[in-house]
Amino acid sequence: MQSSEAAFAQAFEVTPLQQMNCRYFALGACKYGDGCRYGHPEPIRKIPNDEFAALEISHEPTSDSRQQIPCKFFAWGHCKRGLACSFAHAATPEHSQHANEDFEEPEDGDSGARELGGAIVQFGDGATVSAVSLRTEFYSFRLNYLPGGATLESVAALLADVGVNIEPNKTRVTAMTGNDASVCSSAEINTAEPTSLEEMRMKFVAVPGGKDIEVVGIPQRIVQSSNTHTIDCRRVHCSWYRPVRTAWLDFGNESIAERVSRGFRSGRYKIGDREVTASEPSGTTMRALQAYTVTLTNLPPYITKEKILCIIGRNLLPRNIEISEPAYNEEEDTAIAQIQSLLTSVGEVEGDPVVSRSGLKRFKIQAKFAHEADARTAVSKLHDSALPFYSRGRLTVQLVISAKFKVLNRVYQAVEQRIKEQRQAWMDSKAFLRVYPPSAAFTCLKLEGQDAKQVASVKQELDVILAGCVVEHNGQAVWREAWGKMKNISSILKPIEQAFDVFICRDTLRRQLRAYGPSKSCMEAAKRLEELMHIDNEFRFEIPLGSGDFRWACQGGHNELSSALDPKPVTLDVVSNPKRIIIHGNQEDYERALALLHGAKKQLTRVTTTDKDCSACWTEAECPVRTQCGHVYCSGCFEALCSSKSATDSDMLIRCVGAEDTCRRILPLSELREHLSSTTLEDILGASFSSYIARNASEFRYCPTPDCDMVYRVAKEGAKVPPAHTCGKCLISLCTSCHASHENQSCAEHKSQIPDPRVETLKKNLGIKDCPKCKTSMEKIDGCDHMTCQGCGAHICWKCLESFKSGRDCYAHLNRIHGGIMDVPRGL
Repeated sequence: MQSSEAAFAQAFEVTPLQQMNCRYFALGACKYGDGCRYGHPEPIRKIPNDEFAALEISHEPTSDSRQQIPCKFFAWGHCKRGLACSFAHAATPEHSQHANEDFEEPEDGDSGARELGGAIVQFGDGATVSAVSLRTEFYSFRLNYLPGGATLESVAALLADVGVNIEPNKTRVTAMTGNDASVCSSAEINTAEPTSLEEMRMKFVAVPGGKDIEVVGIPQRIVQSSNTHTIDCRRVHCSWYRPVRTAWLDFGNESIAERVSRGFRSGRYKIGDREVTASEPSGTTMRALQAYTVTLTNLPPYITKEKILCIIGRNLLPRNIEISEPAYNEEEDTAIAQIQSLLTSVGEVEGDPVVSRSGLKRFKIQAKFAHEADARTAVSKLHDSALPFYSRGRLTVQLVISAKFKVLNRVYQAVEQRIKEQRQAWMDSKAFLRVYPPSAAFTCLKLEGQDAKQVASVKQELDVILAGCVVEHNGQAVWREAWGKMKNISSILKPIEQAFDVFICRDTLRRQLRAYGPSKSCMEAAKRLEELMHIDNEFRFEIPLGSGDFRWACQGGHNELSSALDPKPVTLDVVSNPKRIIIHGNQEDYERALALLHGAKKQLTRVTTTDKDCSACWTEAECPVRTQCGHVYCSGCFEALCSSKSATDSDMLIRCVGAEDTCRRILPLSELREHLSSTTLEDILGASFSSYIARNASEFRYCPTPDCDMVYRVAKEGAKVPPAHTCGKCLISLCTSCHASHENQSCAEHKSQIPDPRVETLKKNLGIKDCPKCKTSMEKIDGCDHMTCQGCGAHICWKCLESFKSGRDCYAHLNRIHGGIMDVPRGL
């Protein structure tokens, strides 16, 4: 049986009605070709485009001024002559893709590296710091003219032979061309071992073939930060023209031509998944020469006359079809692979390129380099270069600057209108914002553009909108310690949210309330929130729990305390060490809680929980978050769990507290990233880094200049001449041994100077005391007399400044020596 295409093709073959010779053919101007119904006694052979190209190449090269003129048909996407065209086939500015191209890209992987305090910090599971690398401690080199096909393993083995150890993630190998046009390799290495350029060169002299290796010093390249708060300049967008064909459909009836044109223009006629561009019928209405042409552009290379006929249908057949040849015949996958090869020749590309399927006239791919410098090199080197598979085609390469945001759905819903009001102005400045479909709890936004200044400016505006409005009273943040732990705080905030159409979020890490929504509404909500100041009755009391006390609290004791002290908030802190019961009230409330805890033991009915109950507050989870180990948390409780790790914890790991704190599973960094907003995650990692620096004061220190967050490495103990350090931010020169600025003085000479007594008087008047161990200044704002030094983590009695190893020892001291943990008389 004949196929439908063959049947249409057979039906399309029209036998000439007359034996008259075609007068247009005689003039060399018949556009119907072999489909003409009149005689062509001496047919003229059409020279294919590839023969045209061969003929042109075989001649001696001549200067053709037309090659300097852009081909307008190529610009429209349907040049009929292809390679044989005498005019320039160059990418034009109007076809440059925008930065907000709709790439279906996978979510970026998080390497766990962040740039903090002038160092690259590697975080591991549980948000713990696994490594800290200072930029000033790296030495970077490039090894040129290595054997072709060199790999990371072969380069590592070569360097090991000369006594240099490298890390694979700080080394990359690329291809290069030798002086004799041979294929060689080049390797960029980073090492923390102090090595001068001359020392590195001398190491290769004794190695066989080492004299042929060129050693060059280069700017440092260390692990790229994955911080979502920073602007990313490592992506490039590449595009080039598709190999499209153009078809001319000739009709003898204007009505039929109009119907076919309308069918393609409306999208009813499609070729594959591609919508074809169709022109209005054009031609003459003279009775003797009625001819109407419909031009179809953006046709795929595989299109044939038979396929077009099948799409149109038997009743609307044209008299003739002519189809142009494509500019090139490279398969899509092969073309993409060749472009990817060009990119990888510049530098390391992360993953496979992301292909956009939305382009009608151009192939578009996105690639992400491991290093920003390589992305910029790719643009300068490859932009407007010839395509490897089509010498007349040009490759467009553009650097894309981007920043991503991950916010709570409720936050985005509250500020969505403000973003929409600014979005057009951002687009006018060539900064494009894309909002991804929301997940269960979060909405992701991506800001992109090609102008770094414009993107940075828009990012600052967006940061302000997404940060919300801090609720303040008389210039101070409205906050009470109870609000960070109260389970029923949402029932207090919701009426205010509904009344003013805002969303109020608790920022427990910064101890703030933030309002999101219209500016005027946020201000009105702030005034109402001031009325909540009475919730905290002056004091916060903490009761440390032993293992038996904690079991009692888990099995119903906490509920009994909550009922007895209602409406005063009573919270069970299961993430601290030791576990604590926290009471916000007066001394009488504290005494009643102690009586219940230490009084006669009562038989308590064990609290029954379900798989829907929060593992931290034991009530039905609000906006539930389920960990990989199967435990459920309220989204707020999970955030509080992750944020609760303080700089005093010796075990800086975020662990699951499910199953009455018996799970203890370390939460992977990928899981934290999944369940936390980008702002919260970055804040937690920043707090973890501060904790690491505080606990490792003998290895790292912060610059002492106010508001300077740079870190430096402490001099090794016993160093004869401690190295000086110049801060890269504030430019102060420091001694890395005594941590003071004393140029032209020794440490002993500096310490012998008498301190200014006015400083001590001012500290005393302000109620500031120094840690007895590390001399870090401390100020007590509220709470009990147990203080924790943020510098060294020591537990300190505020009354007498005696230090202890644990909070339990400090509380025992306060009760035994000072008669209580609060600085108020009993019975007040």
